[in-house]
Amino acid sequence: MSPAVSKKQQRFFGAELARKREGKKTQTKMSEKQLREYAGTPRKGLPEKKKPPDHAEENAKERMKMMGGGMMMPKKEMEKKMAKKAKRR
Repeated sequence: MSPAVSKKQQRFFGAELARKREGKKTQTKMSEKQLREYAGTPRKGLPEKKKPPDHAEENAKERMKMMGGGMMMPKKEMEKKMAKKAKRR
């Protein structure tokens, strides 16, 4: 196992560890040792949230084309369209 890669993940595993110690059902079904490893990761220097890989946006655009576009579009494209409309006014 490797340590948590973001603050959000570290907090999640800390909550999972607490549930495990209370004898409650956990979402991950990991052992207490594994949960301790993730929850014990120092937060200093970790990003708040893990960034998606670079190719994720390209895959989203391909899916949009396959679906016919419609009202669904990636956030960046929507922001560009809104900026163009605002300039026209």
